[in-house]
Amino acid sequence: MSVEIKLPFQLGPNGMIATVSQDAVVTDQHVQSLISTVAGERVMLPTYGLNLAGLVFGNNDPVLVDVIQNDVTDAFAQWEPNITLLSVNPSQTTDAQSGLAAVDVEYSVSNLNAVGTATNAIFRQATMSIGGTVANL
Repeated sequence: MSVEIKLPFQLGPNGMIATVSQDAVVTDQHVQSLISTVAGERVMLPTYGLNLAGLVFGNNDPVLVDVIQNDVTDAFAQWEPNITLLSVNPSQTTDAQSGLAAVDVEYSVSNLNAVGTATNAIFRQATMSIGGTVANL
């Protein structure tokens, strides 16, 4: 079990930096961080992240769907090897006029929990705004 800083950054009730140690919450934070970070945004890790924000105004054509699926799959393989992607689907509700694009991500955690059973699959939908902010996860 790892202990990480809670996202978004905040102080706990004791005035100390808030942390999380639940495996499911830590994994959710890793997924949100990877999806919401634009490649090149982190100076020390320039290849960390995705360019989903650059695809907000793209059409829902099969080529763009393949690009998004491949980009997300490659990023998770490189940066989150303990997370197994079960499916990555750009949502058909992508709305270029409002500047929102959605990507449905279903995943499971590869390692075993304390009971010795695999962690259940989790479904998340990341909705990107024009500026690349994850509006919903």
